[in-house]
Amino acid sequence: MHIVLRDGALCRGKRIESNSDLTLLQHDSTNHMWMMLNNEKPGLSNVDVRRAINSVVNKENIVTVALNGMGVASYSQTPSNLEGATEEKSEKYDVEQAKKYMEQSGVDPSTIQLSIICSNDQKSGPPK
Repeated sequence: MHIVLRDGALCRGKRIESNSDLTLLQHDSTNHMWMMLNNEKPGLSNVDVRRAINSVVNKENIVTVALNGMGVASYSQTPSNLEGATEEKSEKYDVEQAKKYMEQSGVDPSTIQLSIICSNDQKSGPPK
Protein backbone atom coordinates (compact mmCIF):
# COMPACT_ATOMS: atom_id res chain seq x y z
CA MET A 1 0.00 0.00 0.00
CA HIS A 2 1.26 3.48 -0.83
CA ILE A 3 0.20 6.49 1.19
CA VAL A 4 1.04 9.98 0.02
CA LEU A 5 1.25 12.68 2.68
CA ARG A 6 0.81 16.19 1.37
CA ASP A 7 1.32 19.62 2.94
CA GLY A 8 0.32 19.79 6.58
CA ALA A 9 0.71 16.03 7.10
CA LEU A 10 3.92 16.22 9.14
CA CYS A 11 2.21 14.99 12.32
CA ARG A 12 0.79 11.95 10.49
CA GLY A 13 4.24 11.24 9.07
CA LYS A 14 5.69 11.12 12.59
CA ARG A 15 3.01 8.63 13.62
CA ILE A 16 3.82 6.42 10.63
CA GLU A 17 7.56 6.59 11.41
CA SER A 18 6.90 5.43 14.96
CA ASN A 19 4.98 2.34 13.76
CA SER A 20 7.44 -0.53 13.21
CA ASP A 21 4.96 -2.24 10.83
CA LEU A 22 5.13 0.68 8.38
CA THR A 23 7.88 2.29 6.33
CA LEU A 24 7.67 5.96 5.50
CA LEU A 25 9.35 7.00 2.25
CA GLN A 26 10.03 10.71 1.96
CA HIS A 27 11.07 12.99 -0.88
CA ASP A 28 11.21 16.71 -1.52
CA SER A 29 8.05 18.17 -2.99
CA THR A 30 7.98 19.80 -6.39
CA ASN A 31 5.90 22.60 -4.89
CA HIS A 32 7.84 25.82 -5.48
CA MET A 33 7.33 29.28 -3.98
CA TRP A 34 9.20 32.30 -5.18
CA MET A 35 9.44 36.07 -5.05
CA MET A 36 8.96 37.77 -8.39
CA LEU A 37 10.18 41.29 -9.07
CA ASN A 38 8.81 43.48 -11.84
CA ASN A 39 12.06 44.39 -13.59
CA GLU A 40 10.30 47.06 -15.60
CA LYS A 41 9.91 49.26 -12.51
CA PRO A 42 12.48 51.99 -11.80
CA GLY A 43 15.36 50.61 -9.74
CA LEU A 44 14.27 47.02 -10.21
CA SER A 45 15.29 47.26 -13.86
CA ASN A 46 18.90 47.19 -12.62
CA VAL A 47 20.26 43.63 -12.37
CA ASP A 48 22.52 44.52 -9.42
CA VAL A 49 19.52 45.78 -7.43
CA ARG A 50 17.72 42.49 -8.07
CA ARG A 51 20.84 40.55 -7.05
CA ALA A 52 21.07 42.64 -3.87
CA ILE A 53 17.46 41.86 -2.97
CA ASN A 54 18.02 38.16 -3.65
CA SER A 55 21.18 38.16 -1.50
CA VAL A 56 19.49 39.82 1.45
CA VAL A 57 16.53 37.40 1.63
CA ASN A 58 17.25 34.68 4.19
CA LYS A 59 15.48 31.78 2.51
CA GLU A 60 16.34 29.30 5.29
CA ASN A 61 14.60 31.53 7.84
CA ILE A 62 11.54 31.86 5.62
CA VAL A 63 11.24 28.06 5.48
CA THR A 64 11.65 27.85 9.25
CA VAL A 65 9.24 30.63 10.19
CA ALA A 66 6.69 30.95 7.38
CA LEU A 67 6.50 27.24 6.53
CA ASN A 68 7.04 25.85 10.03
CA GLY A 69 10.16 24.06 8.79
CA MET A 70 8.15 22.08 6.24
CA GLY A 71 10.19 22.80 3.15
CA VAL A 72 13.60 23.24 1.66
CA ALA A 73 15.09 26.61 0.73
CA SER A 74 15.24 27.05 -3.03
CA TYR A 75 18.17 28.64 -4.82
CA SER A 76 17.02 27.76 -8.32
CA GLN A 77 14.25 28.82 -10.66
CA THR A 78 12.80 25.32 -10.42
CA PRO A 79 12.44 22.81 -7.58
CA SER A 80 15.83 21.23 -6.85
CA ASN A 81 14.56 17.70 -7.45
CA LEU A 82 13.57 18.35 -11.08
CA GLU A 83 15.83 17.28 -13.92
CA GLY A 84 18.08 20.14 -15.01
CA ALA A 85 17.64 22.25 -11.87
CA THR A 86 20.84 24.06 -10.96
CA GLU A 87 22.06 26.41 -8.27
CA GLU A 88 24.76 27.72 -10.58
CA LYS A 89 25.11 31.50 -10.25
CA SER A 90 22.53 31.53 -7.45
CA GLU A 91 22.71 34.07 -4.65
CA LYS A 92 23.03 32.81 -1.08
CA TYR A 93 22.07 34.89 1.97
CA ASP A 94 24.88 37.44 2.29
CA VAL A 95 24.14 40.94 3.57
CA GLU A 96 27.64 42.23 2.79
CA GLN A 97 27.37 41.01 -0.80
CA ALA A 98 23.96 42.69 -1.05
CA LYS A 99 25.56 45.98 0.00
CA LYS A 100 28.23 45.56 -2.68
CA TYR A 101 25.59 44.89 -5.33
CA MET A 102 23.67 48.02 -4.30
CA GLU A 103 26.84 50.11 -4.46
CA GLN A 104 27.63 48.67 -7.92
CA SER A 105 24.12 49.46 -9.10
CA GLY A 106 24.42 53.20 -8.56
CA VAL A 107 20.75 53.20 -7.54
CA ASP A 108 19.66 55.10 -4.42
CA PRO A 109 17.78 52.48 -2.33
CA SER A 110 15.33 55.12 -1.10
CA THR A 111 14.03 55.51 -4.67
CA ILE A 112 12.93 51.89 -4.94
CA GLN A 113 9.28 51.17 -4.23
CA LEU A 114 7.94 47.66 -3.72
CA SER A 115 4.38 46.46 -3.61
CA ILE A 116 4.07 43.10 -1.92
CA ILE A 117 1.35 40.62 -2.79
CA CYS A 118 1.53 37.37 -0.88
CA SER A 119 -0.39 34.20 -0.31
CA ASN A 120 -2.30 33.64 2.90
CA ASP A 121 -1.76 29.87 2.74
CA GLN A 122 -0.84 28.48 6.11
CA LYS A 123 1.43 25.49 6.68
CA SER A 124 0.59 23.77 9.94
CA GLY A 125 3.18 21.86 11.88
CA PRO A 126 2.71 19.04 14.34
CA PRO A 127 0.08 19.51 17.06
CA LYS A 128 1.39 21.18 20.18
